[in-house]
Amino acid sequence: CESTCALQTDRMLTSGQARSVEYLLVTAQVASGLLHRDPTVWYTAFVESFFTLMVVALGSAAAFQVLCIGLEKCGLAYLIQTSKTAQPTRWRAEITDTVLGFGVVVSAMIAWPMANHRLGLPTAMRDSLDDCIPAVPSWLSFGDARDHNVKVAMYLVKMVGGILVADVKWPPLKHKHIHPHFHHWPAHACILFVISFAGVTLLCV
Repeated sequence: CESTCALQTDRMLTSGQARSVEYLLVTAQVASGLLHRDPTVWYTAFVESFFTLMVVALGSAAAFQVLCIGLEKCGLAYLIQTSKTAQPTRWRAEITDTVLGFGVVVSAMIAWPMANHRLGLPTAMRDSLDDCIPAVPSWLSFGDARDHNVKVAMYLVKMVGGILVADVKWPPLKHKHIHPHFHHWPAHACILFVISFAGVTLLCV
């Protein structure tokens, strides 16, 4: 047991090594745009996606944080993940990880179908609400402009249902087959991102 534990410990990356691997993988993701049939369109989609994600993600997070702090000061709420004895927040590291691990990675994933769609290639992206849902059943149709609200409701049910199904199926699979192999490895979260990214890239190339 001791030899096995020592072997496993020797194979684990340090935080510095894991960070180097992360930078290498993120660089590879951005460079993958060169494989697209029109790299200019791909990188345009990448930049647009990046700024959209950063404004929405960081902007909404900051607004929510300010709201929660205000509610706490008014005695209407309390912060459950913050305490006076907690270590100070490493803002620079948090922002860096968000930009790289979320902004760059997800933008690179979005850029493939987004660029293909702009080139008129077949994708799962649709231009109208009618293309995203089945026809409105006669028993739900009003026969007038109110049918648009029905279509929105149908799309929301479809979207939320799909998210719930994916959330039920994916976490058990991930925890059972992936987490045990990367447990306590600093870069395992980045590896999971790369697995997702590789699948999107292979489908779009």
